[in-house]
Amino acid sequence: STSNFTVTSGTCAATDSETAGPFPTKNPSTLVMASIISDRTGIPFSIKIAIQNKNNSCAALEGAIVDIWHCDKDGYYSEYGGTSMQTINYTAVHFLRGRQVTNSEGIVGFTSIFPGWYQSRATHIHVHIYNAAGTSLLVTQIGFPEGSGSAVNLVNASTANGYTKGMSGYTYNASDS
Repeated sequence: STSNFTVTSGTCAATDSETAGPFPTKNPSTLVMASIISDRTGIPFSIKIAIQNKNNSCAALEGAIVDIWHCDKDGYYSEYGGTSMQTINYTAVHFLRGRQVTNSEGIVGFTSIFPGWYQSRATHIHVHIYNAAGTSLLVTQIGFPEGSGSAVNLVNASTANGYTKGMSGYTYNASDS
């Protein structure tokens, strides 16, 4: 079955800067697409991100470029592999990575699958925001609420949808670097 989960913020606040991680997109300009699923399987997931300009009364930022990327249900990233950090080699494929430009309301949307996790990291999505000219504005990550009824727990228990790792060995947000 499909459950709907919404993570929103009712206030306009600056988002913390985070690392792009060890698996950033190598050539994001080639990945302009709304559906980033490719050949990955898992629980369908719609992502909407609103970009606001805190320095302009939280006005919607139209024309911003937004890149996202995340691992698949098994914890693997496309464009990387063959190393001790990710043994399966996905260097020649592109999945779960995409780029969109914000509309007049400052919104971009992507269709994906709910991300899995890998050792030492909680479930997350990477986000890189640029202005219309391509100047980097922010690199950040989106984390997810955790707990017994959370999407993180429910999805990772969904063996029927291919999520086989469960929560054993999972790194919770409080312990994630």
